[in-house]
Amino acid sequence: PLVDLSNIDNRVDNQDDDEVIDEEPDWEKLGENEPAAKEQVELFLRAREIRDEADETFSAAMDECNIRMEEAKKKILQAAADVHNFHRERLDNLEADIKHSVVWNHQLRTRMKK
Repeated sequence: PLVDLSNIDNRVDNQDDDEVIDEEPDWEKLGENEPAAKEQVELFLRAREIRDEADETFSAAMDECNIRMEEAKKKILQAAADVHNFHRERLDNLEADIKHSVVWNHQLRTRMKK
């Protein structure tokens, strides 16, 4: 007889109050009670183990990717801030020079009129 493994996780939705039961069955007893299912249970458990390992590897890779993206973002923003500050400083110096020239010209005209 074939065993339906679609709900092998034993996650049962209780329709009365939508409570989810998440209990691990006794896999050895399942194999003893259903000898034909023993091989399928072993395959399922191995596949789940592989999936869990892949999930952990993927999660670690995503964490590493996020860390590297944050580092890159900080470097890009720092470069943008450095460029902005450089140009801002130059513009501030030019503005100061223009103010100084205007004031100097005004003072010179005032003296020449006297």
